[in-house]
Amino acid sequence: MNLKLQVDRYLEYSLNFNDKEKAFLKNNATWYPKRIIDCHAHCNLLEHVGKLPQKSLTSMISTFFYYTVPFSKKINNLLYPNSVVRTLRFPNVFPGIKLKRANKYLLSQSAPYDGVAVFGSADDCEYVIQMLRKHKPNALKMYWYYTEKSAETIYQCFPEKVLKVAQEMDIPIILHLPKVITKSKDDLLSVLLEYPKLRICVPHLGSTKFVIDGLEETYKILAKKTNIFLDTSLNPSYEVIKLAFKYFGTNRIMFGSDQPLNLIRYVPYVNPEKGQRILTEFIYHWVDEDEHDKYKYIINDLYHCHWLAVNSLRKVIDEYPIKIRDKIKEDVFYNNAKKFYKFR
Repeated sequence: MNLKLQVDRYLEYSLNFNDKEKAFLKNNATWYPKRIIDCHAHCNLLEHVGKLPQKSLTSMISTFFYYTVPFSKKINNLLYPNSVVRTLRFPNVFPGIKLKRANKYLLSQSAPYDGVAVFGSADDCEYVIQMLRKHKPNALKMYWYYTEKSAETIYQCFPEKVLKVAQEMDIPIILHLPKVITKSKDDLLSVLLEYPKLRICVPHLGSTKFVIDGLEETYKILAKKTNIFLDTSLNPSYEVIKLAFKYFGTNRIMFGSDQPLNLIRYVPYVNPEKGQRILTEFIYHWVDEDEHDKYKYIINDLYHCHWLAVNSLRKVIDEYPIKIRDKIKEDVFYNNAKKFYKFR
């Protein structure tokens, strides 16, 4: 597999904007606030990709094996033409990434106005702690899926010795929960009982694209912990976003794009056997072609999932009274992340 040719082909497809995407781009360009912090973006070089296990090749997160900082800036200029964008970046998190080299790349290439979340693995806690103490990054990202055996609990992903240092240094963690937020609630509460001052961002609003059983009660309980924030990255659901705003308010929700995965065109759906899934028009290397053929009738006039998320977020914000709407946009798109991640 020639990874460069494959990624180039995927990007060529993504950047050939269709009519709907052009309309969304024009319609939102003047709606965004003048300043944006995208607090969830991935970047690393092709040379940072090592030996890829099979589970990487079957996961959507490996769509863009590499994605450079200059290209990330180019996409920011394209998607937000009237805004100044600052970005919190961390390496791609699929298994096979040479995280030490990827971290070094981002730390050396990041502009002073941008941020870096160091990416670590539970298999090498000493390295993670060293990076926190030496570089004092904006955040620490560790991912349940990265290790050979996927973590099933938070502590398996973020060992206690790492959390202790993160809390001590007041470095927030980006915690992609090992299970959907309703099933990880008690796990998260137990971590906060042990580390009550640890600042946590739960991305993707807890990783559910639909309002599922127990979601409202989970948000209600977790929102009482004022050091839990959420980011909106790739959450397409107006209903989920609205519920998150109801309980966490406008000061603890931050905009994230999940760039470059936001350039994938897909539609979310619930598979009767596999649960929440997505369907794409383009046959990426990770697409289950049998599933695609069986449910392709759902696919109709797709556009970047970026717009699924942004349009739903906009719909929620635009329901607030006009006199406070701009302030809410500024908080969600800029102020909250600036404060939480301590951007300069």
